[in-house]
Amino acid sequence: AILFKGNEQGESSMGDLGIKVLTFPLQVYIDEVNKIPENNDVISMTKDLLHRAYQRIGASEEDVMNGVKSYFAARKILERERGDSITLAGCVDLVKYRPCIAWATLSDEGIPGICEGI
Repeated sequence: AILFKGNEQGESSMGDLGIKVLTFPLQVYIDEVNKIPENNDVISMTKDLLHRAYQRIGASEEDVMNGVKSYFAARKILERERGDSITLAGCVDLVKYRPCIAWATLSDEGIPGICEGI
């Protein structure tokens, strides 16, 4: 499992479950999102989400694109770190970097993406 939280970094295990948790500073997630270019994949997925949306309230196209960039950043991190799930503490404070679209898309792919919201 991959966890982004504050300035923490390290490796731990979840009790008797044997789940290895790799913890990274939140800034690592933000930096990865900022590295994702507005390429054809990002633009295409953004347009598809906007087209399929039943209704959009308060979310700009840029907000959706940032969510899509979060998805591609999360996929890159999961692959690099060989993670099978991902979580982020403090999602509610990350206005530009909220992972809602990323977590929903990963969940559709069978990969747990969870916002701890603290």
